[in-house]
Amino acid sequence: MNLGNRVRVYNRDLFQADLKEATLITLYLTTYANERLKPKLRAEAQPGARIVSHDFMINGWKPSKKENYNEHTIYVYSIPESYSM
Repeated sequence: MNLGNRVRVYNRDLFQADLKEATLITLYLTTYANERLKPKLRAEAQPGARIVSHDFMINGWKPSKKENYNEHTIYVYSIPESYSM
C-alpha cells in the first residue's frame, strides 16, 4: 500500500510545532515532559487524533490501548476521550 501521498512526517520541537492538523503524534518523552506537553495537546490536538507514547504515560489520562513489547510499554491515547475521565 502506497501511503506516500497521504502521510507527512515531521521531526520538530513539539512545544513549538503546530499540532492542529496532526492525526497521529508519537512521543518518546519522560513523564515530566509529557506533563508539560499536556496543555498543548489538549488545546491543539483535534478530536480523533491519536497520541502514541513509548514507555512513559501521560499522567491523568486514560490510554485507549496499552501494549507491552519485551521490556517496553506503548500507550495509545485518543483525543478527547483520554482526558475526559
